Amino acid sequence: MLMRDTFQKRSDIYSYFVTHATEFLADGGKLSYITSDRWLDTNYGADLQQFMLEQYCIDAVIRFDRQAFDDALVGSTIFVLTKEPNSELRDENVTKFLRVRRGMDVEEIAGLVEEEWDANQLVKNEQYRLVTQPQHALKNQDKWNRYFIAPTLYLNWKRLPIQPDSGKSQTSVTVSKAVLTSSLSAGPKR
Repeated sequence: MLMRDTFQKRSDIYSYFVTHATEFLADGGKLSYITSDRWLDTNYGADLQQFMLEQYCIDAVIRFDRQAFDDALVGSTIFVLTKEPNSELRDENVTKFLRVRRGMDVEEIAGLVEEEWDANQLVKNEQYRLVTQPQHALKNQDKWNRYFIAPTLYLNWKRLPIQPDSGKSQTSVTVSKAVLTSSLSAGPKR
């Protein structure tokens, strides 16, 4: 039994499906699930993320701007994982966070997920937004929703190169705090 007791009691049931499937999956095996997107921004989601980081190369997390299912009133994500016992290989893995903005064919989505990407990339166009991160950088971040919703300025501040549409040009910015003088820091004189 793999870490089932590490999830909070309020975890969604699919958290346990992931641990259960892990028991049967061979090293190098692929695991993909369609789930609610709530785990990206909740406390129990941090437990699931930690489990994934300790067991898998996280190939991709895909989120849809529009509801994927007409009958369901919940946002959907798909995660694609590869079981990997070697922690160094897991840490070196590049995770793709793909936000599908407009309708894309399954083949287009699969192509983006299967393509090799360098870490710390941001590709943004009308159809999708793709952010790549080295998997080791995800260890200290409990809410991965930021990669789908954070403004470009935030990601630039985190030193992600921008690749608009074609991916040919790269721009980065540096954000810093202005130096405060003693007259400003002391407040207005009376």
